[in-house]
Amino acid sequence: MVFLRAWLHDVAATDWGVNTCWITRTRGIEAFYPLTAEFFLARTDQETRNRVLSHPEVESVEEASKYVSIHDWQASPVLRIRVNPTKIRSTFEDLRKYWGEYLYNADLSIYQQFCFQTGLFPYVYARIEVTNGRLQKNWELIENYLQADYRSVPFRTLWMQPFFAEQNFSRGPIKEIHLRHSLNKEEEEPIIFAEESETETIRESMMYLNKVDPDILFTSGGDTFFPILAQHATDQGIGYLHPGRGKRRLYSYVRKQTRPRGHSYMSYGRIFYSQHGSYLDGGRHHYDVGNSFMWKDGNIDGIHELVRLGCSDPQRIARGTIGTTLTTVQMRTAYRRNILIPGRKADSEDFRPAWSMMSDVGGLVFSPQVGFHRNLVELDFLSMYPSIMTYKNVSPDTINCACCKNEQRQPVPETDHYICTRRPGLVSLALKNILERRAYFKSKRSEECYDRRQKVLKWLLVCSFGYQGYRNARFGRIEAHEAISAYGREALTRANQIATEYGLQVVAGIVDSIWLKNPDDTPIEQSLIDEICQRIEAEVKLPLEHAANYHWIVFLPRRHEPTIGVLNRYYGLKTDDSYKIRGIEIRQSSSPLFVKKLQRQLLKILSAARTHEQFEECAQKAKRVMRKYLADLKSGNIPLSDLLVTIRPSRGPDEYVSNTRQAIAARQLAAAGVKVEAGVKLSYLILDAYASDPSKRVKVTQLLTGKEQYDYQEYRKLCIRAYEGLIPPEMEPKRQTIEEYLS
Repeated sequence: MVFLRAWLHDVAATDWGVNTCWITRTRGIEAFYPLTAEFFLARTDQETRNRVLSHPEVESVEEASKYVSIHDWQASPVLRIRVNPTKIRSTFEDLRKYWGEYLYNADLSIYQQFCFQTGLFPYVYARIEVTNGRLQKNWELIENYLQADYRSVPFRTLWMQPFFAEQNFSRGPIKEIHLRHSLNKEEEEPIIFAEESETETIRESMMYLNKVDPDILFTSGGDTFFPILAQHATDQGIGYLHPGRGKRRLYSYVRKQTRPRGHSYMSYGRIFYSQHGSYLDGGRHHYDVGNSFMWKDGNIDGIHELVRLGCSDPQRIARGTIGTTLTTVQMRTAYRRNILIPGRKADSEDFRPAWSMMSDVGGLVFSPQVGFHRNLVELDFLSMYPSIMTYKNVSPDTINCACCKNEQRQPVPETDHYICTRRPGLVSLALKNILERRAYFKSKRSEECYDRRQKVLKWLLVCSFGYQGYRNARFGRIEAHEAISAYGREALTRANQIATEYGLQVVAGIVDSIWLKNPDDTPIEQSLIDEICQRIEAEVKLPLEHAANYHWIVFLPRRHEPTIGVLNRYYGLKTDDSYKIRGIEIRQSSSPLFVKKLQRQLLKILSAARTHEQFEECAQKAKRVMRKYLADLKSGNIPLSDLLVTIRPSRGPDEYVSNTRQAIAARQLAAAGVKVEAGVKLSYLILDAYASDPSKRVKVTQLLTGKEQYDYQEYRKLCIRAYEGLIPPEMEPKRQTIEEYLS
């Protein structure tokens, strides 16, 4: 009998139970817990019950009372089907042939099954008892699920990186394998395994891995190179090694050629590629930081905040999209409310006349007044759309409900929709916890771990609105999406009206932000700002913050239409001397490093300005710096690595019909034997932008020798564009458009 305090780390299915892995401050501990997986069938007739019981893997069938739909007011009788955790997937697939639309909770992972049934959650700190290798049910939670101020887990970590003979292509013999304990390569020299043979290099590094026994193995590109490493080990006859703590051997990571490597998907108008994960077993996790959207902002602290909220497999959450994590949070909320979880989107759009679609017009925008503006104030609605969903109770189950009579309904402005006033919505409840947690983390963001947590929660909140309109969202509904937009338009409109009543000028407004200034460009008094914020909050009933004061902001126009402002290109110098930047080259992932360095230097020069005249003087200094950069560029001495253009091809190499640069780069990689998928990040050097032979226009990074000559004129255009993109039209006249010339 062992009593200890530990953090729940891993859950894996085994016969009639799960193996749980816990982390203590000194060691890890494993414990078996008896558990049957369960899912539900929304039919209770005797014939159905008998047919289900006849399945050889079904342990028991019993009647339960559940809310089949989020719209139900009364629970209904359903069948609870219990099976061996290792057989749940195959059993579900068999039963789906007959009752697919009536099955619920069937695709929950074993991790979710365990957490939902027991009330535990990933990385909970608890007092547990382990007797003869079995976890007893008398655990005591030291931290609860809603608690925001929780202890960080004392993980043992290891970083791994192999180096191949052809490193650019990750192929050829493995020359070295580097391992280090720190996640920051600047803090520690790696331990290098470079034995006489590839066989010994792999064996020795794996032996060291198991000796150190990390809880988490970090890599950059591991989801891609692990199968390659496994293939090399198998070819050398050493595929018996165990990279995890469990029984899975290295040769089992060899991927068959017929199996897809990943999948492409679109997000916010861009194509991305998600590499399928290589998961370790037995309580050791593998995080590929190159295949984790959340790693950049959240690091390990942010990822594990999402893992706690979603109660799902950490390795899956680390690689998952925002929508995946958001769904897991909503699943837990539904389970706690006794609502069954559908396998796919359950709500379809209501039938309605065509003219009612006029309400689906998106967010409100006040077009920016192009040019240089002094002494502005920015007001932001805090997480506007999630706040609307929470405080206005907008959710798929509350929009246009059947329970409220005319006098009880809460009408949605400018639409035919209304909101239920009798119960809180499922999505509203799920978001309320996230909003409160992020507010707490933001209040302590001076500490790095809290700042990382609030950053990843921001992504959850940002995507929660769009997810309501997503065609595959399990708890989404387009009418809710429209209602949220309508409330947002009303809030920004009222904020504009109130600011105008106080004699302020609205320079721009973008969905949830508004920029104000005095007509004479003098600073706005803080007392007036506070009064305006209080009044807007009182009337709109949404949280508002005074986001920033600015020395100045430049709202930029369309590239060749200097009189028309755009919503996503501006930069401004705050009174704390930091910049807020949107849409210019320094923020574009495709821009070469050389161009970003130039624009960063130009912004530094412009930061000395405080008045319109000073800005003009600084703009001339910036132009001289730009010319110096052009001279350096013309000399031909710029490192090629600073000139690489990074893009994500929107389709496969064979699907392009024209010779665009990204098409040429993708074809070059494909010709070199690399499988290129839509959304895979690749980079290239511009050699001769207008060469008659398309293959000589660019060269993909993996094929560079270091002796290539770049296209000076093309990179010169990029530098001039970066300069002109900073200077407002009144200070640097732009070329006329064809329409303006003809008029």
